[in-house]
Amino acid sequence: MRWSYNFLDWIVAWEVDEYVDLTRPQKKQLNKDIRRFHVWHRQTQLPLYEKFLQQLEQKILNENTTHEALKISFNQATVLWQNSLEKFTTFAPPLFRDLSSKQLTELIKNTTKETDKSYDKYMGRNEETARLKQNKHMQKQLVKWLGPLTKKQKSLIIEWSLKVSTNHKLMALARADWQKTFDKTLLSDRNQNNFDREIQTLLVYPERLWSDAYQQSVITNQNITIDLFVDISHSLNQKQKYTLRKKLRGYISDFQYLAKN
Repeated sequence: MRWSYNFLDWIVAWEVDEYVDLTRPQKKQLNKDIRRFHVWHRQTQLPLYEKFLQQLEQKILNENTTHEALKISFNQATVLWQNSLEKFTTFAPPLFRDLSSKQLTELIKNTTKETDKSYDKYMGRNEETARLKQNKHMQKQLVKWLGPLTKKQKSLIIEWSLKVSTNHKLMALARADWQKTFDKTLLSDRNQNNFDREIQTLLVYPERLWSDAYQQSVITNQNITIDLFVDISHSLNQKQKYTLRKKLRGYISDFQYLAKN
């Protein structure tokens, strides 16, 4: 965490380079924008992350925690994430305006390649395989935070995987629709008044472009998953509580350190 955070500017620049080859002046401006964001994030957001995890620790380790309590934490995390995305992506509209026709073609080609790969992957996945992967992923994530799971907890995860909607195909369709809108926006008049707003929607609030069916499935799955976390929190043994507390406080310590250095 401490090492990778301090190299955030380099990591982001490298990621952007995977999609489009920028000119020297464009790279210079991008690095300047990233450094400005990094300073803002370190000074204003890391203290909020620290406070958020302290509150989350109390909720999760509370044997009487409720769906409503964890739902509040989920919404808080979403806001923190979107606040950073809003701030970070302010550099995107000016950068996109400055791209040449050749660079736009390259950007669209590379993003389309990823979208097509994702589409083929998820549209070809059947429901049984999707549920098995969901089960495996959830177990892996919980082991990361809690250590070895009990039989009861594994059973709770199985029940959860049977309840959640396997919306992978709706997700693939949403990604394909996003790509079409992204391409259309970049190829439109980039000096029009609503260009910045459209880019922000694409990069920060893509859910606004989702179909009603996909939006509803995501909301339903979120609520079912929060129910799982409530049940898991009620089933923690002492060793798991110790592991979880240690993990959370490790991140809290990282945020405290990074905010001051």
